[in-house]
Amino acid sequence: MVPGPAAAGGINGQLVQLYRPTTEVAYFAGVGAAAMATSIVMHLISPWIQRRTGGER
Repeated sequence: MVPGPAAAGGINGQLVQLYRPTTEVAYFAGVGAAAMATSIVMHLISPWIQRRTGGER
């Protein structure tokens, strides 16, 4: 079983409450900024993760 889709559905269910036509730009800007921040953090910690996993790919 893959918990990813269920977790994403739960997060989306909470975030969609913040969406209104009047706040559309701020909503998508916030979601985009969170996605970019997450990707930057993952990029920065990837060498540490690779060291910890012993070079497995």
